[in-house]
Amino acid sequence: MHIKAITILGLAALASTTACNQSSTKQEQHKADSTTAPAAAPVAQSAPTSSETGHLLGVWYDEAIKSPDGQNVAYEIVSNKDKQIFIQVITFTGTSITVNDIPPISATATALKKTGDMYMSKANANEYYKVDKKTGDLLIYDQSGLVATCKKIL
Repeated sequence: MHIKAITILGLAALASTTACNQSSTKQEQHKADSTTAPAAAPVAQSAPTSSETGHLLGVWYDEAIKSPDGQNVAYEIVSNKDKQIFIQVITFTGTSITVNDIPPISATATALKKTGDMYMSKANANEYYKVDKKTGDLLIYDQSGLVATCKKIL
């Protein structure tokens, strides 16, 4: 099993322009409650088993939120042996994140369906993700529009 360590340099410097930036309406909500972790992702019927692993497709840093215990939050998109795609939250402390090339897929991972260049949540039709072709950033949308732009770190 391969493990990659990534050091995120100058997170504070990146925050204003390249890290995960919330859209103006959503940013107000996160400023008021910036320690709230993302809501647990709804588990689709094809949820992975706790022992399933996947192939890492990418990792993106969400600068705007922290886990309840103050850890930084990132998102992994992974595919399993059956070519199903999932997005899951991972947490880390400090400026280094260690990710696994063959990560375990969390039972709380959200199952996605790829449609063109979009990843649609199977559990919530109003939730979708897109990887920006120019920057590699992860764009997160809900029914109100763009919610976040997260900087690609791997």
